Amino acid sequence: MTAGDASNAGVITAVATNPIWVVNTRMSTIKATSPERVKSSWALAMDIVATEGVAALFKGVGAGLILVINPAIQYMVFERLRAWTELRRGAAGARGKLNEMDFFWLGLVSKFVASTITYPLILVKSKAGSVRCVQRWR
Repeated sequence: MTAGDASNAGVITAVATNPIWVVNTRMSTIKATSPERVKSSWALAMDIVATEGVAALFKGVGAGLILVINPAIQYMVFERLRAWTELRRGAAGARGKLNEMDFFWLGLVSKFVASTITYPLILVKSKAGSVRCVQRWR
């Protein structure tokens, strides 16, 4: 699998699952702010389509498409840290071999960096999915 294949899969997944996330975010927002109960996810999705149009199910998809870069950033940081760690270990005479704990910390740091960079986009995506619905369902 190439980086292009992975990116294409991420784009398809982001577009296909965005309506689910919009409905899920709105249901969570409604439950948190209103005593009324939404009958079902399907009923909410149909209400969104009826009142705002099909395009409303794809609010935040732009941010979702940009978030496809999160794993790319994570992978790049991981590989750079791995190479740096192996180089330092090799220079110190430790044969440059990494153990399970090293991989854990490399993964943790690389995920932290990628998530820190893309976190503002995650907020934009979730806010775009919940903006109008709260007023209607109160």
